[in-house]
Amino acid sequence: MKKRCRLLILVLACLAASNAPAQTPTPSQPPAYVDEAPLPKGWPKPGPYDQVTEKSYPSYRAAFTTENRENGAFRTLFSHIQKNAIPMTAPVEISMAEGDGQNLRQTSLAFLYQDTAVGKTGADGAKVEVRDVPAMKTLSYTWQGDRNEANIAKAKSALEAALKDRKIEAKGFRLLGYNGPGIPELKRTWELHALLSTSTLATSPVPISATAPQAATVVVEKSDLQPAAGEKVESSEVRQVFSELRWPYLPDLLRELPHIGEGGTSETREIRRAVSNLVTLKEGFFGGSIQQIQEKKAALKAAVERGIKKDPSRVLHTLFGFGYYNNQTFKGGRHERFVHIYPELAVTLLDQVPQGFYRQSLATLIASEWADSELKAALAWANQQTDSEIKSATLMGVISSWAKTDLKAALAHVQSLPPGVLLYRDNTISEAWWKNCEAARGYQGALAMMRSLPEGRDKDLAAEGISAFMSQNHQQTAWDLASGIADSGLRGRAEQRVLISLRFGSLNDPDAASQWMQSLPEGDTKDMLSEIISGPMAKNHPQAAFDITAGIGDSNRRTKAQKNVVEQWSKKDPAAATQWINSSALPQEVKTQLLQR
Repeated sequence: MKKRCRLLILVLACLAASNAPAQTPTPSQPPAYVDEAPLPKGWPKPGPYDQVTEKSYPSYRAAFTTENRENGAFRTLFSHIQKNAIPMTAPVEISMAEGDGQNLRQTSLAFLYQDTAVGKTGADGAKVEVRDVPAMKTLSYTWQGDRNEANIAKAKSALEAALKDRKIEAKGFRLLGYNGPGIPELKRTWELHALLSTSTLATSPVPISATAPQAATVVVEKSDLQPAAGEKVESSEVRQVFSELRWPYLPDLLRELPHIGEGGTSETREIRRAVSNLVTLKEGFFGGSIQQIQEKKAALKAAVERGIKKDPSRVLHTLFGFGYYNNQTFKGGRHERFVHIYPELAVTLLDQVPQGFYRQSLATLIASEWADSELKAALAWANQQTDSEIKSATLMGVISSWAKTDLKAALAHVQSLPPGVLLYRDNTISEAWWKNCEAARGYQGALAMMRSLPEGRDKDLAAEGISAFMSQNHQQTAWDLASGIADSGLRGRAEQRVLISLRFGSLNDPDAASQWMQSLPEGDTKDMLSEIISGPMAKNHPQAAFDITAGIGDSNRRTKAQKNVVEQWSKKDPAAATQWINSSALPQEVKTQLLQR
């Protein structure tokens, strides 16, 4: 009975109102975990405090309830462990989902078992289900103090910054509460997790097996979407939305897309909630039962149907975050989650889009995201396509995703395809190498594999893909690699990719830029790179930009580049720009030209 009372105290603390005042005093001592109850077997202790760390958690067993009322959720689970004589543990697990704005809201509560040998899985009445949760990786932020909106928001902001820095996306959030009210508020430990897939934190590519998976048979239902009232949506309504997406509308579309994902209408908010609810079950955070998953999928489908009927453009943008600009797919919103959890519905929506590059690009996006979670199913779907353009687009998406974890196997599959099946073979191979580097967050493994290839087009395509990745942070090496491609057409395409990156200011280290330009021989290439680099650099490093332009051999190009630097400098500090020009050793006629602004 004593153990049960301790558990009662622990859980009541974790269920304290989340809108408590955010006036947590600063502890006089460094935070330290107060151990009140045993952790599940193999479970790491909370911490370190007030920083983001990567952590791994073993598989575990827990009793879950989705009871909405906090006290009701506690009573439900406490009755369950009391009836089944389950020993107490810490922490209490609270699953969190996106609520209004940036806030997180509770969606379920769980009591963790000591290990998977305790109790048994399955339903216990209508409100409790015991499930085994798979091992997972997380980004974790731990703090001592109160559970209130301010502290949760602070932890969430720190996690989101770390996710952005690592260029990965969380699959969801959970909050862990370790202490009860018997512990002073300043000493209570809380831990917010951003949940990741087990492979998300990998730091090296895996080009190992070179064996293709056996594609499973996938049957995708091809039906018109129907709203709740049962009235069919005409395909022409959705097709019209995409037929109107012409180039004159794209700037407006690109400005609108980020806001669609966060605000939107009541229909799109309902869709996002339905996606979030299904994610918590489908992607294995809490091991939802088949029945629960089917119920959540039905709710998502109904929400999509209602939204499509009322505002198809906004719904399609919300689901796919889809647009097209400068030959690159523009992606935002929650398309990855949507495709992962409901590929059948994504495919049905694709069928509503008219033929053309919009449909091909959307097919590539869907196939790539589907392959991230179900490679065999996505590959089977690609192989079932009868339209040659769409089949090539879907194969490109599957192969580029496959290459993230097994580059050799993905490339071997390309080689195994009959001639003419993959219409965009060059782009697919180049993209595969780029995706492998992106997944590895580095290029050394791919570069070593490329060097082992025989001379020829496939090696040139590998160099193009690797240099595209390197152009963001290793511009000089990317340029050297691109310039060494034997095929003149591919070489020009690869060099152009680096130039575009430089124009957007990817090389923002003035010392590195100056050293690179000094290492180049005189000529058109040096002049061109100096002009391109000095433009964006002038915004923050005008003096260094001027020094770079001084090395341009062509006088007309040099004057043009220097005028651009002066223009940028004058916007920030006109007096300093004028003083530098007047005191410089430039010829008087050049000074006169530069000062005429």
